[in-house]
Amino acid sequence: MSILQETGKGTSNGPMIAGVIGFVASIPGTICAGICGAGVDLFSAAATQGEMYGAGTTWIIINVAVALSGLVFGIMSKSRPRLSGFILILASILGLIITIITLNWFWGLITVASFLIGGIISLTQEKISTASV
Repeated sequence: MSILQETGKGTSNGPMIAGVIGFVASIPGTICAGICGAGVDLFSAAATQGEMYGAGTTWIIINVAVALSGLVFGIMSKSRPRLSGFILILASILGLIITIITLNWFWGLITVASFLIGGIISLTQEKISTASV
């Protein structure tokens, strides 16, 4: 039996709500991550203008990927609670790394907290058995 093998459907709406809240909070955070990522790169000694824009775009793409994975797996938390819980926790860890690197504290920490809470709820929620009789 695999660690991600599902044993039933979830009963809580909490992970879905937390995923949506984290996604909405990540929208201004994504913009700030791009600007702050470019700003951090601006202060490096060898940065050119093209490298600065490349760094900003890179952080925006990474932040969008984390936000979309949190939204999608938050919505999927009822049908695949264990997988969704692990992905939401992974998204919160990646979001925390992005938050620390890009100095995006307010929106980044709201997103991280939402995804972490949703992941924990998804893993610990009561499950309805889907075994056929």
